[in-house]
Amino acid sequence: MSDTKDALQSSAARDSWVARFATDADAEAILDLLLAAYGSWPAHEIAVPAVEHLRWKLFGRDDVRAWQIVVEDAGRIIGLNAVFRQPISVRGQLRSAYQFVDLAVHPEHQRRGVIPAARRFAVSARVPYGDVLFGPPRVKPGPAAQSTGRSDPALRRNAYLQALVLEGPVAAPPPARQSSWLLQTPSHFDERIRAFSSDAAQPFDLISAHDKEFLNWRYCDRRAGRWTVHTAEEDARLLGYIAYRISGDSAYVGGLLALPDRLDVVESLLGEMMRSLQGQGVPAVQCWTTSSHPYRAVLRDFGLDKKRRYVRLTVHADGEDLSDLEDRTATLHITAADTDLV
Repeated sequence: MSDTKDALQSSAARDSWVARFATDADAEAILDLLLAAYGSWPAHEIAVPAVEHLRWKLFGRDDVRAWQIVVEDAGRIIGLNAVFRQPISVRGQLRSAYQFVDLAVHPEHQRRGVIPAARRFAVSARVPYGDVLFGPPRVKPGPAAQSTGRSDPALRRNAYLQALVLEGPVAAPPPARQSSWLLQTPSHFDERIRAFSSDAAQPFDLISAHDKEFLNWRYCDRRAGRWTVHTAEEDARLLGYIAYRISGDSAYVGGLLALPDRLDVVESLLGEMMRSLQGQGVPAVQCWTTSSHPYRAVLRDFGLDKKRRYVRLTVHADGEDLSDLEDRTATLHITAADTDLV
């Protein structure tokens, strides 16, 4: 009898829920929810108040601002279904990728169907998240199928990829080789990144196809964190870049990319980062890579050879079999900044 009563009370509570798109005006209430759900937020150091970091993350880009969903109960936000979007290249084809971030339900309402309610709203509102789910497997792929209860055979066609997180000490780099390019520390990325990204992506079966707007949002907005960017440039041509942040007593490489076969540029960028971190007294650095990545030998030369952990990522597209990306012959470029984990 008590189970029936609880079920009726739970159903009545759900009837009072309202799922809707979040706005910037919800930032304070969303932060309260995240703190209630996780105890602290965010997980890494920032240089601005947490609410400003949240505004950057959820509402700082036009292509994601409209798609954050909250669930309210009597005017109080009790659930958050947030999304992170980015362009990626899969086998040379430009795709729109998405991943769910900061999924949160207030402790008083957990295990009552709050997130499924947000997903049903997303389906009814025809939210165009993207055509490829790419990121840590926080939720099962196929949000539309999951929320409507359909069983789609395509849900089984997932690729499960592993990013290798390497760690090493910050040490004096090898003496810099004489080079024809200049190392810069720009305040933002410019239009040259478009041609550079297209050329740099050629060797990879999967790589984020970040444009100027995305990179400036990710690395060059003060609200994002303590990021530093170095570029290698020759005759006004961009040869490569590295982006890293400091949090606690470690540095974290968010992105490292150079033109094909330019390991000399990769070496130069890593050396510049090491010199900068050494000057700031940072003792350790972490960098994501994959087992067969062409930069592995250079990372090893810089002491980044301790395997700290693996991060599993899901790649899913309805109606496509992407499992060949799991093959050891697939060349993958996966960075920490492809997720919200740094």
